[in-house]
Amino acid sequence: LRRALVAAALLTAGTEAFVLPVCVPGGCSGYAAEARPASQRPALGLRMSATTGESGPISRKEKTKQKKAAKAEDSATKKEQQKQVNAILDDLFDQIESEKRDLTSMNTMLDKIGEYKPDAISPSLKGDWKLVFVDTAEAIAQVGSALGQLPGSSIVDLFASFNVKGEVAIQEVVRVAGPFPTVRNLLLGTWEYKDKASGFTGDTLSEPRLQCTYTEMVDGRNKKTTIETGFKQKTVQLDVRYVDSDVLVAFIRNEGLQPLRLVFEKELELEKEMGRLLRQDITPGSKVQAGAPVNPIIALAQLAKGEKKPWEFWK
Repeated sequence: LRRALVAAALLTAGTEAFVLPVCVPGGCSGYAAEARPASQRPALGLRMSATTGESGPISRKEKTKQKKAAKAEDSATKKEQQKQVNAILDDLFDQIESEKRDLTSMNTMLDKIGEYKPDAISPSLKGDWKLVFVDTAEAIAQVGSALGQLPGSSIVDLFASFNVKGEVAIQEVVRVAGPFPTVRNLLLGTWEYKDKASGFTGDTLSEPRLQCTYTEMVDGRNKKTTIETGFKQKTVQLDVRYVDSDVLVAFIRNEGLQPLRLVFEKELELEKEMGRLLRQDITPGSKVQAGAPVNPIIALAQLAKGEKKPWEFWK
C-alpha cells in the first residue's frame, strides 16, 4: 500500500514512472512505482516549475510589456531633449538676427548645444549650407580662401555644399572696394567625416572630425586653377558640435586660444540666393542668366568709351 501511494504521488508531481511487481507472502499481488531519472522526465514538468519560481525566465507577455515601457521612456527622453535643443537654437538665432549681439551669451549657447550632438553625423551634413555667424573673421579665412584678408576686399557671404559623392564646394561672395561688381570665388575638393579614434580623451574641444581638402579654385574671372597649374592644396578640419536638418554648428581649433565658432543654416535655394547676391536675374524655370560683369577692366573701358552710363555698371 505504501509503495502504491508513493507511485501515485510521483505521477501527480508530473513525473513518469514504471512499475515493478511486488511479491508478498502468497504471491505477487501489486506493483511498485520507481521514478525516472530527472534527465528523462517530461519537459512540461520542468517548464512549469521554472515559470512559477522567482528566478525563472520572464514570460513573453512580460517581455513585451517591458519593451513597450522602455520604448515609451526613450521617446519621452528624446522629446524632452529636442525641446531643450529648440529652446537653445531659438535663443541663438534671436542673437544672430539681432543688431546688437551678446557674444558671451552666444558662445555659452554654442558650447551647450554640443551636449546634444547626434550619433549619426555624415547623413545630416549632406546638402547646401549658408554661413550665418562667426565669432571672428579668422574663422571665414580658415574655412575659405582667405581672400577677405586682402586689402580692399571682403567676404559678403559664404556657402558650403557637401554631396553624396564626397565632393565639397565652398562659394564665397567677394566684394571689392570701388566701382567693381560683386564676384564669386569657388573652392572645389573632397570631404570626409572621421570618427574619433578609439580611446581618445580630450578637453572641451574634441578631436576634429570633418575634413575638407580643396584642390582647385575658380576665381571671379571664371579662371580655373588646379594643383597642376599652381593652386596650393588646402585642408581644413572642423569639429562638428551639432547638426540636424536645419542647423550646423562647427568649431575650428585655434592653437592656445578659444576655438573659432561657426554657425551654418541649411540653404534650400542656393542657385537663387547666389543670383541675388551677384545681382543676376533668375526667372521661373530658367538657369542663372549672365548678369553683373566679372571683369571690371572691361566695364571701366566701356564707361570710358561712353558705351555704358555710370548707373549701368552693374548691368
